[in-house]
Amino acid sequence: MIILQELVNLNFKGTILNRILMKSMICSDVHDHVGNLESALMVANTANCDSVIFCGDLCSPFMLSVYNSGCNLPLHMVFGNNDGDRFHMANKIQVLNIDRPEGRKLHLHGEFLLSEKGHSLEGIPEYIALAVYHYPEMARVIALSGKYNMVCCGHSHNSSIEKVNETILVNPGSLMGYVTGNVMQPVKPSCIIANWFTGELDLIEL
Repeated sequence: MIILQELVNLNFKGTILNRILMKSMICSDVHDHVGNLESALMVANTANCDSVIFCGDLCSPFMLSVYNSGCNLPLHMVFGNNDGDRFHMANKIQVLNIDRPEGRKLHLHGEFLLSEKGHSLEGIPEYIALAVYHYPEMARVIALSGKYNMVCCGHSHNSSIEKVNETILVNPGSLMGYVTGNVMQPVKPSCIIANWFTGELDLIEL
């Protein structure tokens, strides 16, 4: 269910004729919740997305197999603070990529994804300067640099879409479905669909 729809200015250069019809699903903090990840991947497939951006805390390496089985879209992910078994996550991606065709690979970018315009990220237009980092505080600092059209983050398990000067800062919320703290508070699992052609952002509750 779409609960918030924003039309944002991504500061494209050139006319609308130069843009590419592409969409990405942005998600974060699944914390090994298989069912919610599968539901989010159904959203990405149904929305005809071209890629998935994951902002950290997938958690266990086996979740990459869940992704691989449920989605043939290229994945761009960074580590979160709960991604403990990083060696086996990286190894798992190498193994899974053997059978995934070019243009649909799984990409583990480490702590940061920092891609300025002219990049070659699979499933994301090269005219979108994109940054992804798990922690919102540092993501805001990256947004303040003014180098990126969009900065994506996670960690807080709270969804948000805001403008930081000329950069869009987004947090898709949690696929886990809880806000952590002294007491676990349930929230609706959520993700964001970014339409790179129109600049439309849909915050979706699963």
